[in-house]
Amino acid sequence: MSRTRAFRTRLELPLARERLFPFFADAEKVELLELVWSNVLRLYEREAALAWLFGVNPLLGDRRPIDLVRAGRTEELMRAIRAERADTFA
Repeated sequence: MSRTRAFRTRLELPLARERLFPFFADAEKVELLELVWSNVLRLYEREAALAWLFGVNPLLGDRRPIDLVRAGRTEELMRAIRAERADTFA
């Protein structure tokens, strides 16, 4: 396979996969939401966890965690959860 074709294939395959199977992109967000939700539930009761997920969070630059889930911002979310955990157990 030529270098040009290999490069083009690497770029086209993920795009084709998302066009043909849009649920792949959504599946990653669902997995991130499950990760975030399970971690937040370790810190708070269900109602407080929902408030955390949908409320504006100063640790996230006054953004809502659910918006970062939609954007796939895993590291930022996990950093905020770690900071919440440190405050909770301090």
